[in-house]
Amino acid sequence: MKYRAVLLLSIFALASNLLFLQGCVAYSDKVRSETQSIRVTSDPPGAMITVKDEDGIRKLGATPVLLNGSYEVVERSYNKAACALTGAAELSDVVVDDDGKLSDGEAAFGLIAMVVGAAAGAASCTEADGVVAIRPTSLIVSAHLNGYRPEQVSLQIPKKHPILYFELSPLAGATAPGPVAEASPAPAPAPQARPAEPVPGQLVVFDLQAAGGQIEPQLLADLSAYLTASILDADVYPLVLRDRLLAVLGQQGSICSDIDCRTRVARQLGAEYILDTRVVKTETVCLVSASLIKVNTSHQKLIAATQATCDELGLMAAMDTISELVVDPPEQAEPNPPPPDDYHAPVAPTE
Repeated sequence: MKYRAVLLLSIFALASNLLFLQGCVAYSDKVRSETQSIRVTSDPPGAMITVKDEDGIRKLGATPVLLNGSYEVVERSYNKAACALTGAAELSDVVVDDDGKLSDGEAAFGLIAMVVGAAAGAASCTEADGVVAIRPTSLIVSAHLNGYRPEQVSLQIPKKHPILYFELSPLAGATAPGPVAEASPAPAPAPQARPAEPVPGQLVVFDLQAAGGQIEPQLLADLSAYLTASILDADVYPLVLRDRLLAVLGQQGSICSDIDCRTRVARQLGAEYILDTRVVKTETVCLVSASLIKVNTSHQKLIAATQATCDELGLMAAMDTISELVVDPPEQAEPNPPPPDDYHAPVAPTE
């Protein structure tokens, strides 16, 4: 038993020295390709999107459109046998004392130490396995629409929030595409401080509000732009463009989160309806609600109340639900008319 233990301890000690002379425990890296889909929208919609990458420039299509980009993930896997051998050798060293002799007790303890060390070494390498690097892909994405200034952004895939929104500004002296009845000089813009003429059915979509600031402001802005673009795409409501809304909000000098403030802003923009959307984050889910408010009567109608996961995909799905209910509300059942005055309920015959 003693000599077998001595032999095993010697083998593990030699293996340990060889491994450390080689530098470290062996591992292998595996590179795999992943794809992320990014929804590209614009205000106004219909902008032509082009993408420039290392392969050149390509047309993606008109907004709204999906951009599929690839990136690389590096996964590392350690050699479990080498990890176990190193762990066993390291623990076996503790049984060697200064007298240069190996007693029966030290030999037995050494064997136990080797087994424990091997298990610990293999377990530590298993925990270390996994993704060690992400190699992003760089893109330049451009949006072009006749009558509007082209916009261009640089982004890396993977993108934290899979939404890309272009807010296009009209060119000086240019008009938006569409039929023109007759050539006429453009009217002078009215001062922004005056309320605009009400536009029947016009809707203003205010930014999503989160209780307590529990969701990143950038994600809230991206979700608000996504919701606005989705409603605009449906072409059901004439929509107040975000640049006009942001200009008036800038004059207000506040975030304008309460209904009274939003009603004042909507009147100034000439909107007939307000879409007010809010989210509350709980310990497990996010509660999302949306109300449609008629500006001149302040009548509120709850159109959506849903639960969602609090990541960007879950909240995007909630925005999709709200958009669908705004542009295509479910039909309300007609209430039963009251019976006529001379109506008498039938009486069951008695025997």
